Amino acid sequence: MSGIINEANKPPPSVDELDEEPYFRSLTIGSEDKLLGVKVKSILHKAQDFIVYLDTQTNLQWADIFEQDPDFFATVLTGLAI
Repeated sequence: MSGIINEANKPPPSVDELDEEPYFRSLTIGSEDKLLGVKVKSILHKAQDFIVYLDTQTNLQWADIFEQDPDFFATVLTGLAI
């Protein structure tokens, strides 16, 4: 195996390597979430602090500026599912 890293096997950027403004604010339908390496198929909810969307594989994805609190996310996802 060579030491060359190409786009196919390059690890995704860390959150710190992305812009200071939350990177997800620029996500639109058809754009790529560079942190996860997936394309946005449908945006379910977008706000200044977070985004919830389906990727092209119909997986539920989200990004936010909050500390990881499982109870908070359960509340958000339950609200979106209703």
